[in-house]
Parts: sequence; structure tokens; C-alpha cells
Amino acid sequence: MKSKLLSVCVAGALALTSFSAFAEFKDFKINETVIPGSAAGQSSVTVDKITGLYTEVLGLTGPGTFSASAVGFFTGYAADEGTSTPFTNLTSGLGAPGTFYRMYAKFVASGAATSATDFVGTAGAMQIWLDPDANTVFNINAGSSYTTMQTATGLTASDDILIGSSVTSYGTGDLVGPPGAFNIFFDDFTLTAFGSTYWFDPAPFHIRVQTNGDFDRVTPTTGGATDPFPYLITGDFSAVFIPEPGSLALVGLGMAGLGLLSRRRRAK
Repeated sequence: MKSKLLSVCVAGALALTSFSAFAEFKDFKINETVIPGSAAGQSSVTVDKITGLYTEVLGLTGPGTFSASAVGFFTGYAADEGTSTPFTNLTSGLGAPGTFYRMYAKFVASGAATSATDFVGTAGAMQIWLDPDANTVFNINAGSSYTTMQTATGLTASDDILIGSSVTSYGTGDLVGPPGAFNIFFDDFTLTAFGSTYWFDPAPFHIRVQTNGDFDRVTPTTGGATDPFPYLITGDFSAVFIPEPGSLALVGLGMAGLGLLSRRRRAK
């Protein structure tokens, strides 16, 4: 009995590891007709991935600790495990009101700096915003503060709409390349009232987001007293919704059970 139980546990662990590594991206549907001024928006598009470009300021806040903030503008949606590109009105550049819109994410993270180039995030937050007029840009001030991204003078984000947010994150980053890379998970993602009309299916919505990408350019800068020796980083990233840990565990146990049943049948 003990040996059978051990077999189930081992099989479950292996199945969970395998499934986690190859978990498919979770589909969701978008409705662009709810966006103010989006005259030619699509009413129902199935997607499973969002890609973009980001700028980040990362600084060492003390012995063995770091803090970072970033703004990433999404360049488009993808579908079919990220292999196809459905048509949408999302633009990566400044657009004309009523024709295109932009979407961006703001990230903050903090944690342990295990070396000058390796980081382990233990806390963070993320917000995803929609810019109906496609006119919001940001000043990235590496010399004073990396905890807040300010909109550029004359271009405010007052008309931008919050889609959803998460205040739970963890992950890792490595500046050494080529190229360096990061992988961050955000749990308990929650849509706003508007967000649930724009990302309208499934309902309730997915709650776990995985973001990863690379560091295309890492530039050390000279900071002030509140920003010691930060890095200014640019690169590309993607965001996908994946099964939450509880679902993965259930699938892993289910696969383990099937494996045990198959072995019993072969034994007979």
C-alpha cells in the first residue's frame, strides 16, 4: 500500500511539473465596441496572448535588495498559442482618436538582489490600462525615482481607463545575456467594471497572469540619493493567462490516477 501511495505521489509530481511546463495559454474574448471612440472595433475576438515593449528603471535599494518599476505598451494580441495575429484596433503607436487605441501596463516589483545581475521578486503589483485616444506617453526619470512613472508634460492620462490589476507577484530576473530575461507571475488578477465588458469572456475571468520577456538593452545610470546606481532597461515582453496552481494540482493528481489505473490493468 505504501509503495502504491508513493507511486501516486511521484507520478502526480511529475505530471504536475510536465503540465506546468507545457500548460496552454488560456483563451479570452475582447469586445472593442465598448471603448469610447473606437468606431470600427471588433465585437468578439478570441485571443490568448498580448505582446509589447517596455521601459524599466531598476535600482539597488540596499544590501541585497532591489526595487523596480516599468511601463510596457502592448503592440498587439495573438491567438492559437501565440501563433496567429487576429485583427484588432489596438495600436502600438500614437493614433487618431476614434480609430485606434493603446493599451499599457504599469509594473512595480521589489525583492532580493542575489547578485549584481540576478534578482528574485517577492512583492509587486500590476495595472493594465486602456488609452482610448492613443495619446498617453511617459517620462522615465532614472535620476530621481523609479517607483513612479509620470506621464509626459502636456499629455495626461486623465481619460485612460483601468482594465484590471493584481497586487500579488513573484518571479526572477537575470540581466546577463544574451539576452537577459525575466519571468514574473501575478496572482489574483481582478477586472474592473469596465474591464469585464472589454475582456468579457470567461466570466468569472482568469486570475493568474504570467509575464516574461527579455532585456534588450541594460544601461547603468548615475542616480541621486533616492536612486542609487539604477539601470535603465528596455526590452519586449508578453502576457498570458495560465491555470492557477490549484487547477494544475488537480490535473496532476488526475493524470497520476490515470497512470496508476493503467498500470493495474496491464498487471492483470
